[in-house]
Amino acid sequence: MFIAAGMVGENWLKVAFSAMALGIGLYVIPLGMIANADIIRLQSNPLGSAWRLCKWPSGLGVCPLASFPISTA
Repeated sequence: MFIAAGMVGENWLKVAFSAMALGIGLYVIPLGMIANADIIRLQSNPLGSAWRLCKWPSGLGVCPLASFPISTA
């Protein structure tokens, strides 16, 4: 990050956030395909594949909330 930021004359933190924004899909998408193999079976089961593709990102948003206790008071 420091070398790339120095080459373009930009703040290294800005470059780091841009790199993370571009690279997060390279990490998350293959893990989603492993967890839901129906996503890559588009030709044999297009409806199931589309359903899994829509369902999977919503689960990513809900899973972090599962670690927080629900207060009833």
